[in-house]
Amino acid sequence: MRRKDREVTESKKILEFAQRGTVLHLGLQDQEGVYVVPVDYAVEELAGKLVFYVHSAQAGRKYEILKTQPKVFVEMSLKDGLIIKNHNTIFSTGYRCLMGEGTAVSLTELSEKAAAIHKIVAAKVQDVPEFPAAVLEHVAVFKITLDWVTAKQNKLPEDNEVPQAGELYRHFKGNLYKVIGFAKHSETDEDMVVYQPLYGEGGLWVRPAKMFREMVEVEGKTVPRFSKIK
Repeated sequence: MRRKDREVTESKKILEFAQRGTVLHLGLQDQEGVYVVPVDYAVEELAGKLVFYVHSAQAGRKYEILKTQPKVFVEMSLKDGLIIKNHNTIFSTGYRCLMGEGTAVSLTELSEKAAAIHKIVAAKVQDVPEFPAAVLEHVAVFKITLDWVTAKQNKLPEDNEVPQAGELYRHFKGNLYKVIGFAKHSETDEDMVVYQPLYGEGGLWVRPAKMFREMVEVEGKTVPRFSKIK
């Protein structure tokens, strides 16, 4: 990796990156050429290796490649926000990403398919229904075990980092707020910050995470919308 300063090697952090993502890209190849397809997924670590679960119809190009050419390349990335430096003259993006190569195996036992589908759905919703055998029989499920994985992160500036539950922030207008936690928008999967004003009647408020962390222009100067209290 060229940018060793951005490399992430800790397996726990790499797993956290994968768990925060919403779309996995599979890089496949057949006689027609290279084929890249986005998929829903679930991920876990087994025996020190990253394992992804994906599903498919039992037909189509993706299904046929995975059945006959099981070597798979994977990619996942998260955009954390815009980084602005030197009075709006230098721009960069805060991000986390991973990529790796592994082997896809088709799960054929109904119990294995049910467990994998449960993991995939549970990554999206809290109440996971039971899927009848008739449904599972018509769905293809693949387990992708990575042989290797690399990850890197371009961190946001300290005053623009991902807010954590319990942290205190000051709005650029002066008021104080406490971060309660993170949530996801039910329709778009967008990351949201749940926070509470430390004045007035309090209450709970929700703001898109990228907006919470963004820079704003105030009286000709670029400042964070919310600055973390040390």
